Amino acid sequence: MKLFSSLLLSLSTLAFCLPGQAQTSNEEDLLVATEVPRIVVNYAPNGVIAGRAILYNCDTCEPEQVEFTADTELLIDGQPRPLTELARKVDWSGVVSVMSRSPNRVIQFSLH
Repeated sequence: MKLFSSLLLSLSTLAFCLPGQAQTSNEEDLLVATEVPRIVVNYAPNGVIAGRAILYNCDTCEPEQVEFTADTELLIDGQPRPLTELARKVDWSGVVSVMSRSPNRVIQFSLH
């Protein structure tokens, strides 16, 4: 029984030390949600791209440009809305969600 326990412990330790295991965690595509105080939206569907937005994370921060597609989810005050609602005004604030592997492609706007 002791031999079996020792063998199991050795195999478990080896599994955590494999190089492929460490690379997998570094390559994960993570959801990144950022509260943005000012979002300037240009809703102008053109092929795959439904529009672009400029994110102003703070008064002294460099603005960041992102794009969104027809698949981008839009929530306004917590309620699902069609993307065409973005055309009703230019200045928004809220949470912008992207995936870490595609940081310039918005997957969800949660605006207020």
